[in-house]
Amino acid sequence: MKKIDDNFVVLDFETSGLDYITDRIIEIGAILHNKSGTKEMSCLVNQCIPITEASIKIHGISERDLLTKGRQADEAFKELMDFIGSRPIIAHNGLKFDYVFLVNQLTRLGIAIPDNQILDSCVISRQVIPEVRSFSLADLCLHFDITNTDPHRAIGDCYATLAIWHKLEKMDYSNQAYDQDLPQRLSDYIKIPHHLYGLKQAIRTQSDIEIKYQMKDVQVTIRIKPKRIILGPAGRLYCFAICLKTAMEKQYRLDRIKQIE
Repeated sequence: MKKIDDNFVVLDFETSGLDYITDRIIEIGAILHNKSGTKEMSCLVNQCIPITEASIKIHGISERDLLTKGRQADEAFKELMDFIGSRPIIAHNGLKFDYVFLVNQLTRLGIAIPDNQILDSCVISRQVIPEVRSFSLADLCLHFDITNTDPHRAIGDCYATLAIWHKLEKMDYSNQAYDQDLPQRLSDYIKIPHHLYGLKQAIRTQSDIEIKYQMKDVQVTIRIKPKRIILGPAGRLYCFAICLKTAMEKQYRLDRIKQIE
């Protein structure tokens, strides 16, 4: 694995729940680190969505907090992407959580998915120190004797992740092989098969298209107006679209769309 330059952004999100499709990012934490030092961005995001009780118990962010202190999603995420620029991004457990939520958030806002290199300090820790019992952020902080002054809040977890990253740098993580099947760049999450490129064009032009869709043992023809493509559980891509027959928004798995006409 090639070592990245000392000019990157550490990222962490708190969310309304754990569902990639129905839940939303409600707190942004980001630290820009380079040779000059660090610069941070931190804010709550009012997504006008209920927060699960389980999530509130973890991060302590209430719906009232979002209503009184939260920023609008479009301005918050445009600022975040400007803050990140073209730099590599590091997140702890980011490949399964933060990056997925970010890709879906940008897609909902109509912001193009950038080509930033992405790294996961959890994945790299497993390779560098495989003897550790747990690779959670909290347990790695214990292992490295790092104090997280604000755990389960986005900016606090960012600083903890940055401290862990510095430890991994000293252990020369670049000697480890990185699984090439894992996403290497943020744009890797939205890889659309060549025969479905018409979906992107239809979304861009707000056009209707006809699809051949596999439903269990039968293939059906459906006319839809595609709205957006979202990453779901198990890395599956879904097209959210208006079914013109029912005039309702539905989800269509991309791997079941066999043809576009």
